[in-house]
Amino acid sequence: MKKFKFAGAIFDADGTLIDSLYKWEHAPSEYLKSLGITDTGDIDERAAELSFLKGCELLQNEFLPERSAEMIQSGIMAMMEAFYKNEAELLPGVKEYVLHLHADGVKLLIATAGSKELIEAALKRHGIAECFVGIYSCDELGCGKDRPDIYELSLKLLNVKKEDAVVFEDSKTAADTAKKAGFNVCLVKQDTFIKRTI
Repeated sequence: MKKFKFAGAIFDADGTLIDSLYKWEHAPSEYLKSLGITDTGDIDERAAELSFLKGCELLQNEFLPERSAEMIQSGIMAMMEAFYKNEAELLPGVKEYVLHLHADGVKLLIATAGSKELIEAALKRHGIAECFVGIYSCDELGCGKDRPDIYELSLKLLNVKKEDAVVFEDSKTAADTAKKAGFNVCLVKQDTFIKRTI
């Protein structure tokens, strides 16, 4: 089989490069715990079915009526910022692979639905931030990965042909979006975070 050599790589971050999904999954209960409130129910599971702000409104309604949803959102983001800056680990093999691609001249870019600032903080701590030509967020486009916009824009920023680029994703939905748009796709199987607890 002929080895496929690519010139550009578009990486998702959370769950693909950074072992952070478990932290987001438990963020509601962790935030409550930081305030001395113990949730004995299923707040994490229920919040996961909602948007971030709606999940914060759920916490407000059930536990924190004295705080606005925006205050809760800010509190959770501050907690997550500390995690990315001080604790978040790369997934096994990521650093070695990124350094290998970079040394081989492959152009690397991150396309994320998460926070650029948090992701950059984690990558800097692990010494690989400089390997990427940039980080692009869905927030900047106003649409998620159910549309190929972020991949198409990333391709322009990398300045490589679509057939010479690979998209790395841990989400099948996002991977399917990129594949339907004509990208080469590598679906990263990552199920260890599901078993992680805090």
